[in-house]
Formats: sequence, structure tokens, C-alpha cells
Amino acid sequence: RITERSSQQSAQAMGTLNSALQTVRSSLVAVGVSVGLAGLVQLGKDAVAAAIQMQNLQTAFRTLTGSAGAARAEIAFVRAEARRLGVDFVTAAQGFQQLTAAARGTTLEGEKTRQIFSAVTEAGRVLGLSSEQVGGALTAITQIMSKGTVQSEELRGQLGERIPGAFQIAARAMGVTTEALSKMLEQGQVLANDFLPRFAAQLRKELGEGTERAAQTATATFARLGSNLQELASNVGTNILKILQPA
Repeated sequence: RITERSSQQSAQAMGTLNSALQTVRSSLVAVGVSVGLAGLVQLGKDAVAAAIQMQNLQTAFRTLTGSAGAARAEIAFVRAEARRLGVDFVTAAQGFQQLTAAARGTTLEGEKTRQIFSAVTEAGRVLGLSSEQVGGALTAITQIMSKGTVQSEELRGQLGERIPGAFQIAARAMGVTTEALSKMLEQGQVLANDFLPRFAAQLRKELGEGTERAAQTATATFARLGSNLQELASNVGTNILKILQPA
């Protein structure tokens, strides 16, 4: 009986999902977009995947910030920055989530984390970095935060591979030569809490003037389109999930 009931519920859910997808299909046809059944099913799957991805982000930020309201504020901040700069929202949100987690309980928590995130993301847009490269740069920053001290591996390696001239920019941020910075790194004298805000400010000082122009390129415009489509898909997927999993 349990198996029979489960089968009936599954059949009802599939019927409801099919009805929802047909409604979406009708809406697309109304604006002149033709979608076959296979394409419609794939659209539904992609929408649900986008919704689940967004739910995971919301859950993570809620855990990190302690409230649903604060989580929404953080996600809204990332979405606004993604639109302003023309970068992929999901990559940016995942990078900011990592930074937020690493900064908890440190003097970098809160507004300083936002400033660091924005500076690195702006630099990525100005330098024409891919979403993967920006994500890698944010991961390197996250590792520096987590360790508490800056090490050559992250600064010369991971960060330097994504942001050309990162080591030289870091030296200027600290007001020393590259040779002096190398010695400071070897001796563990460069603390993340001191270095990262300076590095972020130096990035903006040296690259900030090109931000507005870089944000208007075709690449940035295409990234905004992708983010907008992701948001639309997430909203559609959320509605589908509500149909399949009624409260």
C-alpha cells in the first residue's frame, strides 16, 4: 500500500510538473519562441537546478550571518555588484561566501570583507579575467584570511597567476620594495588583517579608473545577460519546486 501510494503521489507530481511546463511553453510561444518537448523538459531541469543552487547559497549565508534578513542583504549586495561590474553572479556569490566564512570572528568581518571582494572583482573586470580566474583570485584571498598570515604561495602563486602584477601591487600597498616584502613573507611578518585592506585599496587606486569603462564592454554585457537568465531560471525553478513539494 505504501508503495502504491508513493507511486500515485509521484504520478500526480509528474502530472502537475507537466502542466506547469506546458504553461511555460505557452508563454514562450506567445512571444514567438518555439520550444520542443525535449527542450521544455531540459528547461525545467535547468530551472530546478538553478533554484536549488540559490537555495544552497541562501542557506549558507543564513548560517554565516545568523538570520534570513542578513542573508538576503548579503546576496542582494553580491547581485548588485555583479550587475554593476558585469560579472557572473553565481561565481561572485560563491567567492563572497568563502570570504565571509573566512572573515568570521576577525577584524575583517563585515564591511572590510565587502570592500576586499569588490576591489578584487573590479580588478578582474578591468583586467578582463574570466569568471574562473576571478573565482580563483577570491579563493586565494580566502586562504590568506584563513591562515591569518600572508604566504608566498598564495601571493606569488595563486593570486599572482590570476592578477598580473599582484606581488608588485602588494609591495606598493605595504610601502616596501618587492625584495623587502619577500623577506617579510619568509619571516611571517605580513598579517592578513593588515595586508588585505591595504591590498584592496591599492588595487582600486591603480586599476579603479578603468572600472566604469570595463563594465560597459561586450563581455560585461554578456555576463549580465547570463546572470539575468540565471535569476529568471531560479525563480521559475522555485515555483516548480513549490508545485512538487507543497507546504
